Amino acid sequence: MAGLNRQCEAKSEQERKALQPLPKRRVADYEVLSAKVSCHSTIDVRCILYSVPSRLIGRQVEIHLYHDRLVGYLARHQVFELPRMRVAGKGRRRGRCINYRHLIEGLRKKPRAFLFCNWQADLLPTTEFSQIWEKLITQFERDHASILMVEALYIAATYDVEPAVADYLNQVLSQGNLTLTRLQQQFMPDLSDELPRIDTQQHSLESYDQLLSRNKASDNTESQDCDAHGQPLSAVKQPAQAAQAYQHAGPLGIYREPRFTATMVLCTIFVEFMRTGGRQKKSNATKAGHQRSSASRRKKFDQL
Repeated sequence: MAGLNRQCEAKSEQERKALQPLPKRRVADYEVLSAKVSCHSTIDVRCILYSVPSRLIGRQVEIHLYHDRLVGYLARHQVFELPRMRVAGKGRRRGRCINYRHLIEGLRKKPRAFLFCNWQADLLPTTEFSQIWEKLITQFERDHASILMVEALYIAATYDVEPAVADYLNQVLSQGNLTLTRLQQQFMPDLSDELPRIDTQQHSLESYDQLLSRNKASDNTESQDCDAHGQPLSAVKQPAQAAQAYQHAGPLGIYREPRFTATMVLCTIFVEFMRTGGRQKKSNATKAGHQRSSASRRKKFDQL
């Protein structure tokens, strides 16, 4: 290296004199890309399939591609950061980087999907979990084994106890007494013990009488709301008051008797008919109607 640098040392000194000071702000050392999160909670960047949090499904995210990582932004807020993956090997271009923490929420709803998932080996975080999966298949049915494995991964991701879950599974599988209930009781907290006990007392329903009573600002209202002994109306039986009948309030549903609304509708219809003057162009009777005088039309309207 010293010999190579000695060959261009003179030119380097000339170039150094012309150099300007470094910029005050850091130059962007990343490439900006855009990707849409698929229904499988994945994005495709440079022929590599990456898993992202499932809450971003269907969203368009902006990705800053560094030399060693990917940083995703949604509405200028950072939502994830993933290590950049490069595929080694001649003739290989495609690869995938799957994190079980991103997919375990949806996988817990359908644990049997773990059996037929193409990313089954990628969902197991360590070789220890791969060995545990082989033991589960041999000791339990495949459906029940998938439920236990998915629940173990969910607990490891939610409570961040991945090594502890692996040690517990190895210990219980050697004893042969692993159950789903024991696995949950071992790591999931009992929320019933943590919640405080609240003692409540039902209030008296008589307080609603104040909301139903009228304003007691005047003496008249006070005499109406209370009796001679000052008791509320809810406690005193008042005689039923007869409803006042109004002359203009006619019964509903009788179509033979004329009403004000029906009269207005008929007037509107016939006034419109008089304005148009019968504009139909089909029969000769309508043509003869144009020749009638306004007096005959008014006479017919009065008869109706």
